[in-house]
Amino acid sequence: MVAPSTTSTSSTSTSTALPAFVPTNPETSGVIVTVTGAGGYLGEHLVKTLLEHGYTVRGTVRDPSKEEKLEVLKALPGAAERLTFHAADLLVPGSFDSVVEGATYVVHSASPVALEVVANPEETLIRPAVEGTENVLASVQKSTTVKRVVLTGSFRAVFGLGDEHPKGYVYTGTCFLGWLLSACLLLLFSIFLSEAFFSRLVRVISFLASEMGTRAMLRLQILL
Repeated sequence: MVAPSTTSTSSTSTSTALPAFVPTNPETSGVIVTVTGAGGYLGEHLVKTLLEHGYTVRGTVRDPSKEEKLEVLKALPGAAERLTFHAADLLVPGSFDSVVEGATYVVHSASPVALEVVANPEETLIRPAVEGTENVLASVQKSTTVKRVVLTGSFRAVFGLGDEHPKGYVYTGTCFLGWLLSACLLLLFSIFLSEAFFSRLVRVISFLASEMGTRAMLRLQILL
């Protein structure tokens, strides 16, 4: 019986450092994307997806010094090499100038979200959302590098006021359909009540009535 042949190897072993993360898509390598509200629920998923596709990401947060809130983002693959955090305030004009300049794309997801009914929604939610978007777009307008801007929606489009379902309810994309239908009906109802639409409706009805009346008279004349 012949014993299987063996190959001798060196007994000494050397430890080598892990290679740096290399983007798998050369088309996105070096392309900078600014994501506002990177620490938010939607922002985190945007950052994760962009890093997976090889982009370099600049994430804006209220306070980059609060590192405990950024641990999830910092642990993402590619974050150490291609993710930086920048302080920006939605209500401060020019706050996004530096983080936008040099970026090719800007994804604006920063917007105040309250999971409970607030006492002053105008000041707490609406004003920061509107003025924040205006300030981001103003910074984009100053930029010499940005080619495209993406404005994201809000979880509120699905979540609503939060009192439509019991606690623990799992929301999905289908939940959006009810809100979409309600919004469309509300829009149509608002248009219907508007003076311009109402006046046009009256004209259409008058026109149809006159046409029907004319045809009725013609038919009556034919019968006679």
